[in-house]
Amino acid sequence: MSFQNHSHRFAFTLVELLVAMVIAGILGSMVAIALQGAQRQAQDTRAQAMIDRLNISMLRLYEEESFARVNLPAGYASIQTRSLADLMWKRDWLRCAFPNSRQDISQGPARIPYPLAPMGSGVWSYLDDGGRSTAGLSTLPVAVPGITSGTTTSSKRAGQLLRLRQRIARTIGAAQGVTVSTYAQLVDGNAANGEWTTENQSSECLYLILSTNTLNGVPATDALRTRDVGDTDEDGMPEVLDSWGVPVGFMRWPCGFLLTDEWGVFNEDPASTVTRAQWDWVNARKVALGRDTLDVLNVDPRYTDNATLPPLVNGRAEDPFPLIPMIISAGNDGDFDLFGLDDDGTGLPLISYATATNGWPSSSPSSTTPAGFPGAVTFVDPYLDGSQISSKLGARGDANGDGDDESADNIYPSLSF
Repeated sequence: MSFQNHSHRFAFTLVELLVAMVIAGILGSMVAIALQGAQRQAQDTRAQAMIDRLNISMLRLYEEESFARVNLPAGYASIQTRSLADLMWKRDWLRCAFPNSRQDISQGPARIPYPLAPMGSGVWSYLDDGGRSTAGLSTLPVAVPGITSGTTTSSKRAGQLLRLRQRIARTIGAAQGVTVSTYAQLVDGNAANGEWTTENQSSECLYLILSTNTLNGVPATDALRTRDVGDTDEDGMPEVLDSWGVPVGFMRWPCGFLLTDEWGVFNEDPASTVTRAQWDWVNARKVALGRDTLDVLNVDPRYTDNATLPPLVNGRAEDPFPLIPMIISAGNDGDFDLFGLDDDGTGLPLISYATATNGWPSSSPSSTTPAGFPGAVTFVDPYLDGSQISSKLGARGDANGDGDDESADNIYPSLSF
């Protein structure tokens, strides 16, 4: 009998299985990376489209309200006085109409005086407050739902702020299941009465603006889809979310963003003096941006020849320049690293656009009040004069304090200045 040696194999060897598993793993990783990259690209594309759409809507609303004017009394005022009063009122109206923080809504209208008799007579009216009352509007009543002070009944700005406060009270009250009687209860730190937190407040203000305005006869919120709205901090105020589900950032007057060319340039020691080269860059930037379009006659008292000034402490920028609202996404990492936007709810930098003291910018060529105005005027200041550039709204830098610049993946509007 003869035997034939047949070699039949009905299974893979261990080595072959390991090789096949490695190859499958490599192919799977390549597919996963490709899919992840495609998903990231899709999110970037969707976020860019959303940011552009929102910015166009906001610019249309802002431009429309920029034409708003107050009725100035006739006589006894120079063209400069009338123009400056109108400019100050218009700036404050835009602050009231397009708030980007709790501070904007909590602070009452600025006092803007106007002479009703020849200079030196002491007869004044405060614009938009219903007559010659000497009472300031900074103590705007907080009662919901109505105006309770006779000095504010005819104020357009006070009425706008009160409408926003009423809307916030109704929204938070319904969401948190509490009865809110005053706006003050929402910002007093007592959660038992319902509380509007500072976390994500710029995005919440953006939703508030869109929900109280119309475009082409329809609510501005029609530009948002269901997935674009949420409440990530669970305070009852809706936020506008990007494609990663992160609240977007809204800046009405992003002066800091326009005056920082790269991260860290103006993060100088507060006691130091900015170099001449840095100051010259800021001046060149302002020249490139042009003049403030709200100030047609250039009556802002800060216009001066900066070449005659020494390098200013903390990089203070004087001359006005155009400012328009900006809505941005923090991108994939969820961090803006822009001053005033990164906030975890523990303490957003307090930015007030109404300065007290003598009422005029601290670094203006003269601290005296322009002709026709009393010294106690509140100067509405979109440029946050007197603050170092790194502390102006939107300044690029390590805003979240982690030592890294994480602004590179931010998604900005395609339409730039």
